[in-house]
Amino acid sequence: MFREILVTVLVIMIPSGKVIAETTLDPLNLIGVLDVSARFHGEPDPILGAPRDWLAATWGDETHPKNFTVKEDLESQETLRTAFFISDFLLIETDYEQAHIVVFEKAGDWLHIRARGETLWLQMESKDKFYAYPDLLRDGLNFLTSSKLSYSKRPRGTLIEVALSPEMQGSSEDARHWAPAVEVIEVQTSFTGNEIGSEEIRNSLLKVRMTNRPHCAEPSRELETIIFEGWIAAYERDGTAAVWFHSRGC
Repeated sequence: MFREILVTVLVIMIPSGKVIAETTLDPLNLIGVLDVSARFHGEPDPILGAPRDWLAATWGDETHPKNFTVKEDLESQETLRTAFFISDFLLIETDYEQAHIVVFEKAGDWLHIRARGETLWLQMESKDKFYAYPDLLRDGLNFLTSSKLSYSKRPRGTLIEVALSPEMQGSSEDARHWAPAVEVIEVQTSFTGNEIGSEEIRNSLLKVRMTNRPHCAEPSRELETIIFEGWIAAYERDGTAAVWFHSRGC
């Protein structure tokens, strides 16, 4: 039996749609992640497929650091070639045992990151891959990062405010077994490829569908019910990602 879900609805008029906040350096204020696994050349893990030495490095088991080009300020002309262990960077797990560098801003091939407790700008190399935050949500066990949200039936239309009972919000690890499932079915952005910048990502819209059947629910004869389906801003007003996901699966 699915848990009872308390939902209140209020129609309000849409604001500008812009994120009105100074972004703080919290992991869920990220605009994406940087995958540097191609800098490693170890044997691929038979299950995960990623280089074994990169997987070990992300969890602190690295013999030799890698060199990265960094600078303290985006406007600075002075760059440094600095040795870092992968575990020196602020990382976030995006798949089972696979953690990538958290990116807070992007300007061309320069990425604002955190390493050794400080913020730096790191230059991407051609072998690196940047994944924008909305692209991380397409196949994940997604959940809302807040129990309150506003959605519209069409992009940037009249907003409908929804408030779930807090325990149904879904961020706790066990919630994937009983909280409503959130599916990202479409992303609306104004970018293509690696030319994406911070503003384009932060003003993205997500078309989401929430149903009463949890991601990891046991088989049931009950019919799946759509709680709501519509467009939401990719970020809350405080800059927090509106949707995140459980990286470990069911």
